[in-house]
Amino acid sequence: MNMADNTVLNAGAGGDTLATDDIAGIKHQRVKIEHGADGAASDVSTASPLPVSLANTGANATAVKVDGSAVTQPVSAAALPLPTGAATEATLGTLNGKVTACNTGAVTVAASALPTGAASSALQTSGNASLTSLDGKVTACNTGAVTVAGSALPTGAATSALQTSGNASLTSIDGKVTACNTGAVTVAGSALPTGAATSALQTSGNASLTSIDGKVTACNTGAVVVASGTLTAVTGITNALPAGTNLLGSIIAQQSSSVVYDGATACTVKRSNVVVAADGATVLAAVADKKFRVLAIAFTAVSATVTNVYLEDADGADVFGTAAGYLPLGVNADGDMISGIVLPWNPGGWFQTPTANKNLLAKLSAAQPVLITLTYIEVA
Repeated sequence: MNMADNTVLNAGAGGDTLATDDIAGIKHQRVKIEHGADGAASDVSTASPLPVSLANTGANATAVKVDGSAVTQPVSAAALPLPTGAATEATLGTLNGKVTACNTGAVTVAASALPTGAASSALQTSGNASLTSLDGKVTACNTGAVTVAGSALPTGAATSALQTSGNASLTSIDGKVTACNTGAVTVAGSALPTGAATSALQTSGNASLTSIDGKVTACNTGAVVVASGTLTAVTGITNALPAGTNLLGSIIAQQSSSVVYDGATACTVKRSNVVVAADGATVLAAVADKKFRVLAIAFTAVSATVTNVYLEDADGADVFGTAAGYLPLGVNADGDMISGIVLPWNPGGWFQTPTANKNLLAKLSAAQPVLITLTYIEVA
């Protein structure tokens, strides 16, 4: 509330101030609500609320809505209409008249018809008679020990007489077999098989071996160490080789074309050919942990336009030739250039890339095709 809204009574003498609200230049007095009987007044508050009475009678009668207040409102459902189709007491009474009372105790069926094919007393009697007839025709079984006194044996079965005959034959065989000695067997005078070694032959053989042993110089199977002195040239050989073309022996050594040794490591010989036509083109792709050792290589010009060629690795390190020391290649049309160069087989290798796992690249001064053919191994 703005203080300018209030109104001062007897403004010249400073009278009381009334609470008002200035609305468009017109003062509206503010009034505080009180209630109570004659001679009493109570301010309206939560402790003393304003009493309200609902007049719901006569011409002004209206339905009173029940809201969600905390106060419990009594509701009467004495005359509420039932939903459509709901059961009424009259309906239930009609149904009750149409249902026969059920006997919840024992149910006695005195004359109900049996279903078709059901067993009847007559059929049961007939069945009993048949069972009685069967029972008279079956001899009782002895469930104890069964004694067979005179049953005939099946054809071919062993008889007591046959068993006796068999025993006699076994006894006869037993008398003709010498008992085997299951312990040590001593052979005192058995004849040796033809050609077997005898003591005399063994003695003769030993004498021959002794003679041979005396004629063979002992071989030194350990390391031979020359500690001091000088080895001189051999001027003569006792029992020299016989004259002529006959050899006492020969050794043929042939180098493998598929394996070359790097020290004690066998390396597979590999071959490749590639036409390069751009500066920095790959000749050999990098192999993990391996360097390339080139054993043979050929450069062949494919174009009449000269191009300078040398090789380096992916780091730019020179491998074969340099930017200043290169091979000028071109188809030799007028004799002023090299059309190709071949470095033949060299088991030790012509060159090797300095670092493992690096591409071998061709460096060209002009984008002209050059055929590079090479044989190489991969080394650690």
